[in-house]
Amino acid sequence: MEISEELSENSYREEKKADGTAPGVLSSLRLNNIENMQVEMLEKARELFRLCDKEQKGFITKLDMQRLQSELPLTTEQLEAVFDSLEQNNNGYLTPVEFSMGLGKFIGIGQYQASERFQHEETFESGWSDDLDQTDEDEKRFCSMLEQFEASQVFEDQSDIQELWAQLRKNRPELLGSFEEFLFRISSYVRDIHREKESIEKVLKRRETDHDREIRCLYEEMEQQIKAEREQVLCQESMRHEKNNLLQKELHRKEQEFEKLLCRQKKVTWRSYVSVSICVLPSGRGDLPSL
Repeated sequence: MEISEELSENSYREEKKADGTAPGVLSSLRLNNIENMQVEMLEKARELFRLCDKEQKGFITKLDMQRLQSELPLTTEQLEAVFDSLEQNNNGYLTPVEFSMGLGKFIGIGQYQASERFQHEETFESGWSDDLDQTDEDEKRFCSMLEQFEASQVFEDQSDIQELWAQLRKNRPELLGSFEEFLFRISSYVRDIHREKESIEKVLKRRETDHDREIRCLYEEMEQQIKAEREQVLCQESMRHEKNNLLQKELHRKEQEFEKLLCRQKKVTWRSYVSVSICVLPSGRGDLPSL
């Protein structure tokens, strides 16, 4: 019993000489240092992750990593290398845990032991899970409010409005009601404007349809009129042509009659001449001219 106590006391003294601190205190300090490093690591990782994930997707891509150039002394190529080394599942994005676990060697923090890493992973997952749960709850409340106000289709980009709403809900809840009332009034006003716009568009469309119908009717009437006038002109041309043919035939007939009359006149003239010649000339003298 005395030997055992003496060995324990000697061991205690040796450890105290080696560090100048009692073993229990030394272990406690080491544990506190590890915990402090874990907390710092967690906070730094969450801060950097939020900086990358401004859209609050819950994951970051290689393009999102470029936002860390102002925070870390790394170039674009080095940040891409960091992303490739941290990405374990080859799915093109990093989860909060993957980002946290691989961040240490790039910002100068030593690697933890397996048990400490597991504890840190649980702590980070728990803290991040709480943030995600709160974010999901806020997003559900915000979406529910927009649906209640019938404003889901009014605001094209809802991210800024949602961010302001979340900040007021967290920091200035007394102003949240006024802000929601403002959103309600704005959404109502925009809906009224949309309805008025749709009404005006319907009136303009109806007028355009009526105008097109009138133009079409006028065009059809003009086309019918042109067609009737063309037919009338063709009919007149046909009648003129027919009349011309009749006149030609009549002229030809008159010419034939004239020729007959002329021939008859010649015969009568000849007969008269012959008769006179017979009476004047002595018988037997000379020959009568022939026709």
